Amino acid sequence: MLGTNRLINLYDLTLHCLTADIYGHSFIAEAGEEANELTGTDENWIVMTNFKVSDFRDTEVEEIEGVGDVRYRTALDYIESHCRGFGYTEALATLEAAKNTDAVWGTKASMVLDPTERIVYICLSGDFNRVWKLSIDNSTIETFSGFDITRSEYLSSEGLTATELRLWQ
Repeated sequence: MLGTNRLINLYDLTLHCLTADIYGHSFIAEAGEEANELTGTDENWIVMTNFKVSDFRDTEVEEIEGVGDVRYRTALDYIESHCRGFGYTEALATLEAAKNTDAVWGTKASMVLDPTERIVYICLSGDFNRVWKLSIDNSTIETFSGFDITRSEYLSSEGLTATELRLWQ
């Protein structure tokens, strides 16, 4: 798809998307000046924050500068030190360690996909104490951890908003 379609940026919104499969292959796709910019890795993981990763392909990690550079190094360090036995718990801990705490641009949602179980773990607004679990196969979302009451909802085509989920206790 990326070979025939051009990614574009809009105004102050830059596009970059991290994509991974169940075998550990991953890459980051970004809108470039002349063509799509794809950044892959020989590792079975890759890190992305707010800056354009492709601009720093041949740059030492310590020399990377841009919005999210500290969070990038934080995520990178966390993953490197926990890469053995890395599961959804470690993935959520990585996202928590690297969350954006800016009052305006802070982290809105954090998600971890378990592709073999076809489950997505979701945290909202940088709050990693409350985790929802979305089942792709069952089309349901439920409270997973940090809630007083167990709750589950079927996800219709209209879905649920973050505002609705935040009301779950």
